[in-house]
Amino acid sequence: TTTTTTTTKLNVGGKMFSFRLLPQRVETVRRRCLPTSPGSLQCPLYEEYDYRKGTNASSSRRTPSLYAGLKPLAALRPYQQKSLHRMFYQSRARSGIIVLPCGAGKSLTGVAAAMKVGQATLVLCTSNESAEQWRLEFLHWSTLSEGQVLKYNAAGRREFARGIAAAALTSRSASASAAVAGATSAGSTQTPALQNNASDACAIASNAGGGNGAAAAAAVAAGKGLVLVATYHMIASAAKKASEAARCAAAATAATPTIATTTAFDRGLSAEDVANAIPQHWRGRVQQSDSAPGVTPLDELVAATRWGLVILDEVHVVPANLFRTVLHHVKGHAKLGLTATLIREDAKIEDLMYLIGPKLYEADWVQLKNEGFLANVQCCEVRCDMSKEFYGEYLLASNREAPMLRGMLAAMNPYKFQTCQFLVQYHEQVTHDKILVYGDSLFVLREYAKRLRRPLICGSTSHAERQRILHAFRTSPEVNTIILSRVGDTSIDLPEANVMIQITGHGGSRRQEAQRLGRILRPKKNPGAVPAGEEGETGPRTFNAYFYTLVSRDTDEVLDAQKRRRYLVDNGYEYKVVANLMQLPGAASAQLDFQRKEERVNLLYRIFNETRVRATPTPSGGDKKRKAKKTTQQAADAASAPTPSAPAPEVVEVVDDDDDDEDVDGHEEDMEVLREMEEEQEEQMRPSKFARARAKTLEELTGAAGATYFEYDTNK
Repeated sequence: TTTTTTTTKLNVGGKMFSFRLLPQRVETVRRRCLPTSPGSLQCPLYEEYDYRKGTNASSSRRTPSLYAGLKPLAALRPYQQKSLHRMFYQSRARSGIIVLPCGAGKSLTGVAAAMKVGQATLVLCTSNESAEQWRLEFLHWSTLSEGQVLKYNAAGRREFARGIAAAALTSRSASASAAVAGATSAGSTQTPALQNNASDACAIASNAGGGNGAAAAAAVAAGKGLVLVATYHMIASAAKKASEAARCAAAATAATPTIATTTAFDRGLSAEDVANAIPQHWRGRVQQSDSAPGVTPLDELVAATRWGLVILDEVHVVPANLFRTVLHHVKGHAKLGLTATLIREDAKIEDLMYLIGPKLYEADWVQLKNEGFLANVQCCEVRCDMSKEFYGEYLLASNREAPMLRGMLAAMNPYKFQTCQFLVQYHEQVTHDKILVYGDSLFVLREYAKRLRRPLICGSTSHAERQRILHAFRTSPEVNTIILSRVGDTSIDLPEANVMIQITGHGGSRRQEAQRLGRILRPKKNPGAVPAGEEGETGPRTFNAYFYTLVSRDTDEVLDAQKRRRYLVDNGYEYKVVANLMQLPGAASAQLDFQRKEERVNLLYRIFNETRVRATPTPSGGDKKRKAKKTTQQAADAASAPTPSAPAPEVVEVVDDDDDDEDVDGHEEDMEVLREMEEEQEEQMRPSKFARARAKTLEELTGAAGATYFEYDTNK
């Protein structure tokens, strides 16, 4: 393979044919060669890389080496060795996908593959937490230094740019000093020049507070390869910035031919130095444009490097349109996809065959469980009755708010909350377990977090707050339960967790069911806890992890639960249906919420309010502009219309040099539009006829005439 084209060899009739493909046509050729594609050539392609030959290639084409290996403590399990044997065949690295269950050591498999190739490696993840975990895994299992494992984020890009700039400045100073020393010592033996290597300069910058980014710059200057850990969104954003910057640079070059054509990374300068090289009349336009931000040296490194290995964590997300652009932006000799669930609810999972490669290895979940590499999980589907108030509203929901309202009523079923509350109390107080509570709706999760008084991690939670909660969950005996949204479905390493309670799910997604189960699949040290409802049983406790799915009886959740568990049933797991959990003596005597009817009615009102506000479409930017334009036109028509005669007002002459009458009129029109929008928003916050009718019916049922349980939040 080369940087700009792909060389393909074809053996036909004992003759070897070699030809090159344009980069934009590689995906098309791969798709046509698949056996399952329409009009297939019946010639599946395998992407292989001779990594030993790549290490010994000329300096202009050689991928930087890592000069590292695995530590002695990195003992690969038999299935990990088998998966790597499928990937490395006859001193070649074959691109493909390895499927291992959650908790089976996918990270160690990826680290071992990177050390086997021994060249610069790019790791792509789905979240910042996953990127940090991969960085720590490389430092834990390999002999790489801190400076050779860099996290691709804002701080890493900034520190790397500082290290490169320090190296460039020191190198220029060294050249000037050497020239002066050579001129003054002509005719005599020259003393050795100062060792002003770029690596020394970057080391100085690192010691001065540059951090891992400056140390990574030192490694690059010394000719060593890097392990760069990034998220798919970061690389996709970098690709967009690079294309916009190239467009602006091309426009600037066409207008001013004197601009240097070398890139920032080639010259060893930061983005500010490149901006200063642009003429003044172009500089302002480029810097003020949000569509053409500066490209940092680390961005240049990502795009220019031919990576020896590209590791794609959670590879099942790659067929999405956003992530496909990442594969076109980065260049890699070999690609390794890692996932626990090679399934998607759409038909795009087959695209991985030509985007990444074939499935190289897939482990057997039951076999790993029997061998002790995975926890022995008891899967339970708990059927929860619906309260009379909630089930009556569930059956009557038949308007445009029905889908959202029915889902909210089933999720916020008071008896389901009582079941979750009882399970949390039991596993915390009796068996002293670590519990994860999962859900999808933020309204439901916030209600559960407020009632249970447990921390919540969702999309709006900051990275620092997430790390603080996760660290307390791992180490503190006081934090035994955390509530998570979809952000915790993948790439969260919590070996201590052994109980998972699922409130709601994303429809019938099989992948989400398996991913959430994987959060508690890591092997446990404890022998196991007695599941709720089996306290009286004797004998050895075989289960040491428990997966509860709470389902509201006689609702759509029952059908979704049947679809979701198909993947786990196909992999050997059995579901135990529990229909009378809250009828146990322990549950009957527990102190649970929503025991009184007034509490349930109050919750029902809040659900009506939430579904009413969310079902009302929010005016888009275009609607607001059209409304503002219409209001302005109406005001102009009113001003131009003839008015009845009126007494002439007193004329007061005001002398003003600035002609700002138009600005004042425009300001008044803007204020009028804002007042109309505020009135419209207040109207949206009022309960609809549907909600008022339900409120009247419920007041009649409860006999609480004149009592109001509907809570309004006018700030929203």
